[in-house]
Amino acid sequence: MNNKKLAGALIILGFLGLLDASYLTFNHYSGESLKCLVVSGCDVVTTSSYSVWFGFLPVALLGVLFYFITLLMAFLVYETGSLQFKKILFSWSVLGGLVASWFLYVQAFLIEDYCSYCLISFVLTMLIVLGSGFIYFKSNKIAS
Repeated sequence: MNNKKLAGALIILGFLGLLDASYLTFNHYSGESLKCLVVSGCDVVTTSSYSVWFGFLPVALLGVLFYFITLLMAFLVYETGSLQFKKILFSWSVLGGLVASWFLYVQAFLIEDYCSYCLISFVLTMLIVLGSGFIYFKSNKIAS
């Protein structure tokens, strides 16, 4: 798969993540109960003390920011093919992957319950890390 097609796939993944995180953010502010898809701990996870940073900032809103910037960077890679944008996208996605891994750990070992939407976000983020890494390292190898 060439870089342009892969960047297009990252745009789609970023958009799906943006929808997921936006739904969780809306739910946080509306206070409605989540409709869990496969597992049953969505409300337990999304109302835990780990779901809010600094006492007021919902983690889901940080997810919206992460996916928006990912979407923007993937679009810039798609349009320009710039090695600099590829590097920024990869670095940004690795940061997101580390944060997503932390929250998977929190669900598994601290809360001991899972949220379907959080798991979807984890998978999307890991796919973004893999895709952006492939784009960056493939381009870096060609540039060498």
